[in-house]
Order: sequence, then structure tokens, then C-alpha cells
Amino acid sequence: QSTAMAASSSIMSTARPPDIIKLAINSDGRTALLFEFDQKKPLVAIIRDVCDKWTIKDPDRYAFKLSDTNMYITEKNRKEIKDGVILKLVTTPELAAQAAYESLKSSNRDNLERSLAQLSESLKDKTFVQEFIQLKGEELLVGMIENTKNTHDLIAVALGAYEVMMEHGIVSWDTLTPSFINTLVSFVNNGGDEKQIASVGHSGIGRIEQYEHAAHRFARSQISQSGQTHRKP
Repeated sequence: QSTAMAASSSIMSTARPPDIIKLAINSDGRTALLFEFDQKKPLVAIIRDVCDKWTIKDPDRYAFKLSDTNMYITEKNRKEIKDGVILKLVTTPELAAQAAYESLKSSNRDNLERSLAQLSESLKDKTFVQEFIQLKGEELLVGMIENTKNTHDLIAVALGAYEVMMEHGIVSWDTLTPSFINTLVSFVNNGGDEKQIASVGHSGIGRIEQYEHAAHRFARSQISQSGQTHRKP
């Protein structure tokens, strides 16, 4: 009996605390780590520990993402980390947003389209969006959509990225300018045989119409006025 009690005591003493999560962490070009993630420990300290294991300098430049969803891990959402998940060590959302913002200034069309496609994926994460908006990234996207010198392909991808960003509700649809709305309306009314650009306009207006607010009313009035103009002999 004493032996059984001793064994039971030993098992209890070695049982894993509830705040310890067993997971893996990977990073490009490095062997994955099997890691015990302590939910009681600040994220910055855990990141520092991981950087030390991989001899990575400047740990303050790094953050964690969930591999399956690409969601940045923050102090607010870290409870979503469960046993068996895989984390990625990546650059912070601040640095990633800055890099994305700068990439949108490229004068090379192919590079720009590629950057916009990558941005659309990044904008699915709310933490990234907050940083991108801080940089006035939404204004950069609007400028690209309104720029008539851009190809229809480029405008379509830029509007797609803009819609993904707006899904988070951080920027209100009421902040859309008349100029931007008129651009979308012009895509609808003047697309002609250019089905792609007309589709872009319909998509943007459709998003606006999901909300009962000033931008919706203005868009409807512009479409109505334009329609009346087109019907005149």
C-alpha cells in the first residue's frame, strides 16, 4: 500500500500544470522546436526564449502566428493556443505592415499585383489590419483604386484587398469619400464590354449596400442619377 501511495504521489508531482501547453514552433530555415508554452509567462519572454534557442538577434522584431490560420498571437488571444498546435516565429505585425505598405509603392506592375495578392492574405488578420491602418494603408489602397492609369486587373486586386480590410469593422463604411464611391459607380456604369471592371464596381457597391448609412445612400443616389442620364435621348 505504501508503495502504491508513493507511486501515486510521484505521478501527481510530475503531472503537467494546466497552464503548460505542449506544441511545436517553426521558423523558415530552422529545425522545428518541441516546446512547452507557459500561459502564465509574458509573450515577449517566450519569444526571447525561442530566439535564444535559435541564436536569433533582436527578439523584439518577432512574434508568433498560428500556422493553420496565420493569426498573430497576442496577449488578448493567446488562450486560443491548444496542445499540439504549430506556431510560426515571424516578424511582428508592425514590421510586416510596414513592409507591405512600402511594397505597394512599387512602380513595377507585376510586383505590385503580387504584393496586393499577398496583402489580401495578410489583411485577414485583425492585428495586422490595425497596424496597416495606422500607416494610412487604406488611403494608399483607395488611391490605387481611383487611379485611372492602373490596369483593370490591378484595380480589381486592390479593391479585393480593401474589402478584406473593411471586413474587420475597424474603419467605418461611413468614412468612404464621395470621390471613391463615384469611382465605383463609374465602374458599374461605364464598364461596357469590360466585364471585369464592371464586376469590380458591383462588388464594391454591393459591400456598401450591406450597411444602412450615409455612404449607402450616396451610392444609391449616384447610381440613380447616372442611370437617368444614360436613359436620356
